[in-house]
Amino acid sequence: MTTLAVYSIKGGVGKSTISVNLTVLPAMAGQRTLLLDLDPLGSSSYLLDVKPKKSHDATALVKGGKQLTKQIQATSFSSLDVLPSSTAYRYLSILFDAKKHSHHRLEKRLEELSTTYDLIIIDASPTMSLVSENVLYASDILLVPVIPTPFAVLAYDQLLGELERLEQKDTRVYMVVSMLDRRKKLQVETTRELLQRKEALQTVIPFASEIEKMGEIQKPVVTSNAKGKGATAFRGLYGELVPYLRQRSPSERTGKKE
Repeated sequence: MTTLAVYSIKGGVGKSTISVNLTVLPAMAGQRTLLLDLDPLGSSSYLLDVKPKKSHDATALVKGGKQLTKQIQATSFSSLDVLPSSTAYRYLSILFDAKKHSHHRLEKRLEELSTTYDLIIIDASPTMSLVSENVLYASDILLVPVIPTPFAVLAYDQLLGELERLEQKDTRVYMVVSMLDRRKKLQVETTRELLQRKEALQTVIPFASEIEKMGEIQKPVVTSNAKGKGATAFRGLYGELVPYLRQRSPSERTGKKE
C-alpha cells in the first residue's frame, strides 16, 4: 500500500481538487483506493458527495478498529471509498497528544487498512500542527501544491524548513504548480522558476473554469470534462506519480502467502 498526502500550509491552493481527481484516476484503473479527508472544512467529501454518518467523530482516527472502518463510505466509483471529514477534526491534535506515540497515531490507523487498499490519499488540513506531523510520518509521498505567487512560494519554503526540522527522510516530497493563470506574466515567470527545482513535477495544474465548476456539480473534472485542459493536467500529474506508487501482489491484497 502507498500513502500519498496532498498538503500545504497555505489554503486556497487547489489541494482538494487535486486530492479528488488523483483519487478517482487510480480507482477508475481498478486500484482499491481510499480518500481520507482530514480537512475539517470537508471539501473533498463534498466534491464526491459523501456526507459523514451522524456517529462520525474524531475518535475513530484515535481508536481505530471497527470504530474506524464503519465510518468509511463507498462512492459512485466501484473501487473508491472515502473516510469523510468531520468538524471534530479541529480537535484531533488534542486527542492525538493525549495518547502515547502521539506523532504516529495516524500511521498506526492506516496500517490497519493496509490489506484493504492499494492506495490511500490524504487531503490534509492547511495547518502546522500535531495532525500535520502525523500526516508526514504516515505518508510515503507528500505532494505540495504551490500557486506561482510570491506569498505561496514563501509558504512552501517555510514548509520545506519544517520538514527538514522533523528529519523525516522516508517521505518523498514533490511540488506541483497549481492554479496557474497564464494571463498573468508574474505567474508564468514564477512557474518557470519553480519547475527548475529538483522536487518539482513538470505537470502544471491550470486555473480553469471546469475545475472551479467541480464545486457546483460535485463531480471530478476527470469524468465531467474528460477532454478538457483540467482533466488532461490531472491525468498528466497522476502519470508522473505512478512510478512512485507501489503495486501490491495478490498475496499482499489478501494478507495470505502465495
